[in-house]
Amino acid sequence: MISKKDRIAYLSLRDPMDLRSNSGLQYYMNQTIERYCGTVDLYYPKGLCIIYLTKVFMKLHKWKTGRYTLFYNGKLAALLFGIYFTIYLARSRNKYDYIFISRGSGIIPYLVTKIPIIYCSDTTFSLMYGYYKSFSWITYRQFLSFDKVEQAAIRRSKLLFYPTCWAANSAIRDYKADKSKVFILPSGANIPKEILPSEEEIPKRKCSSPVNLLFIGKDWQGKGGEIASNALKLIKKKMCATTLTVIGCKPPQGEIVEDSGIEFIDFLDKNQASSYRKFYSYFMKADLFFMPTRYETYGLVFAESFAFGLPIISTATGGVSTIVDNGVNGVLLPYEAGAQEYADAIIAIANDEEKYKQMTVAARKKYDEVLNWDVWGRRLVEILKQHNEIKDESAFK
Repeated sequence: MISKKDRIAYLSLRDPMDLRSNSGLQYYMNQTIERYCGTVDLYYPKGLCIIYLTKVFMKLHKWKTGRYTLFYNGKLAALLFGIYFTIYLARSRNKYDYIFISRGSGIIPYLVTKIPIIYCSDTTFSLMYGYYKSFSWITYRQFLSFDKVEQAAIRRSKLLFYPTCWAANSAIRDYKADKSKVFILPSGANIPKEILPSEEEIPKRKCSSPVNLLFIGKDWQGKGGEIASNALKLIKKKMCATTLTVIGCKPPQGEIVEDSGIEFIDFLDKNQASSYRKFYSYFMKADLFFMPTRYETYGLVFAESFAFGLPIISTATGGVSTIVDNGVNGVLLPYEAGAQEYADAIIAIANDEEKYKQMTVAARKKYDEVLNWDVWGRRLVEILKQHNEIKDESAFK
């Protein structure tokens, strides 16, 4: 580890100390940078003035696009936050070696600075367009406008970190990013190590009876809830003792899920210690993590599952294959796969004690060797050491 001599300005659109920000990613990323790289000063929108201006700009955005969605990806937001962060950085008496920005491409285009920018994201706008249903309303003209913000962020950043090959390749292919500044850096599991089972405990795990399946997500349809509930019905015809715990979402009104084996748990606030402990107790009780997601840029919950040695049953889509190694620590089925295929996969693993054991060990190994924040921090330091020229201000001329 290099000496902690650098000073980093961490710019975010959300409070990084809030464990609800990007499912805790901002919090753990900030803590890791400070632990491995140096002193970190946090900058994020706060105060009545910026809150009021944000509301005004959001209304302008709606007037221009017809919707509030994607406000943070648009030019109006980029202008607002570019000015906001420029002023606050200028008022600071601290001299920074780097500016670090995670999940906030709109901050960069109008940010006036010569400090080298490191940008970290799990996707690009080009990938989201046509992939997420929430983006389907965008006209081609609006796409070009939003896309320009992404283009400017990628162009102005000195280093680009993405957690998956899927996203990194898009930056290079769709935005012509210089390959030498693009790095694949998988995010760690957002879990304190003290609550994890020991490595010695993982090989002792066995599929219980009933088999406990865990599903976590905020979007029932987008995360494949209907497929999961239908798969459970099929599984129970062959394995009566099977349960599915769903955390964070419920079926929309009109969609009936008649199955006593499903337990729905409301959203749990990780900022509250009691909810935090309860949230992770479900990982301890589960045998398999099952989420046939329809879209996924990365899937932090998959990394969290591996920390507990849980094999994953999911979909080969988006960036999931960077985390899950098909047949090794889980099973990834094609997007077109239905409830029967998922049911068959789960039954096969649950009935094969040796295969299940191998997968649990491989899952925890992937967490220990790749998907934890210490690995992320050490790799970050290596990259910065290899790119000392990042401090050359001429790169921004």
